[in-house]
Amino acid sequence: MKISLNSLLTEAVIDNLNISKMDKAILKSFHLLRGEKNYLPSGKEFNLTVADKIMKVEEMLNTGDYQRLYSISKFYEKYGNILFNDVVPDIIEDIDIDFVGDREVIEGILHSFFYKNYRNKEIYNYKGNSWVLDTMLTPFEASLEESFGLLIQNNSEVYPPCSIFFDSLPNKSTNKIGADFIIQDDEFAEFNGEKYKDGGYDETINSDWVDFNYPKDLKDETLRKYFNELFNKIVNKVIKPNDYKFDEFLNYMNQQ
Repeated sequence: MKISLNSLLTEAVIDNLNISKMDKAILKSFHLLRGEKNYLPSGKEFNLTVADKIMKVEEMLNTGDYQRLYSISKFYEKYGNILFNDVVPDIIEDIDIDFVGDREVIEGILHSFFYKNYRNKEIYNYKGNSWVLDTMLTPFEASLEESFGLLIQNNSEVYPPCSIFFDSLPNKSTNKIGADFIIQDDEFAEFNGEKYKDGGYDETINSDWVDFNYPKDLKDETLRKYFNELFNKIVNKVIKPNDYKFDEFLNYMNQQ
């Protein structure tokens, strides 16, 4: 069955679709957000991205199912502004995620999910050297800058500060996620360059690739499993193998 529409998708039309109450609420929410803007303190305005709208609908309805939000957003993108005599299916089916074409949308969703659920959480501790999750930008800033990088930084009264920078999605050509382990202390960078590199100042402890696939969908439980597995791989492949360098640096400094 198909329903003919002669203007913008309206609540009355949505109510006639053969979909669940939650899907109707989601569709109405996307319709309500069609003209929403983001504003800088200067007053300059920006249209909401698809990821922005998905996260706002999630805040409104608390679905816990980003896969469904993604699918309905694609449905609304196709049928939201329709012309006279155009027809719309009255069933919304889940669709496969286009990780290449919609990469920025998915990165925005994952960045906001990470910010909401993992920011400031400890994932590893070595002799009081606590490694904590964070982001470089807030979701609002990340959306404006189109930059969705994540980071893990240490918190210690003894060990020098460092950060690990990584993306939320694999490189589309390698199915790997890059992780850069960067020193943020001049003396440690000098020591690192002299002892482990070719001499001189070197901020990079390690740059490595972590084998990782895309999530199978965007459901809440899938994303939690996805991020937990990613954190474990970064800890085991990038952080733990370099713990000894912090101890050797402290021994070196104590001998000065």
